[in-house]
Amino acid sequence: MPSGVSNRLRASGGPSETLLLLLNDHRVMTTDQLARATDTPARTALYRLEQLRAAGLVDYDRPGRQTGSAPHHWWLRPAGARLITGTAPGDGRRPSAMFSAHSATITEVWLALRDHGPPAGLTMTGWATDRAGWQEWEGRTSTWGGTCPSPRSVEARA
Repeated sequence: MPSGVSNRLRASGGPSETLLLLLNDHRVMTTDQLARATDTPARTALYRLEQLRAAGLVDYDRPGRQTGSAPHHWWLRPAGARLITGTAPGDGRRPSAMFSAHSATITEVWLALRDHGPPAGLTMTGWATDRAGWQEWEGRTSTWGGTCPSPRSVEARA
């Protein structure tokens, strides 16, 4: 990664850093979602994303097709994650098509609440990303590999 790009991003707090922060929070976002989230034209967002891609900080895929009008789905590469968080939580491999669709859908809910919630009387007071909802399960293992609640917790609920 060119050190000039890295140093400018670290010091800037500008639009490119905002794109990286959004990708860190939402994991996968389309170009259109990033443009709407930053209130910039899609062409401007795409230009910045391409610069970040050339620096090895982000990458994209078009799940289901590589050409045509399918949207770019962007994610952080390890270098981008290290720049933003100080660590690289993932290995930067291309997310599966299902994961990309899942993440983009959750991001669409966030954008809808942010943009259309206030006129409908809804106020978003915070946002916990998909990652924040992951659960660790305790209990005995079920026959299909999942976990079951402990017998005591079932009795306590009954």
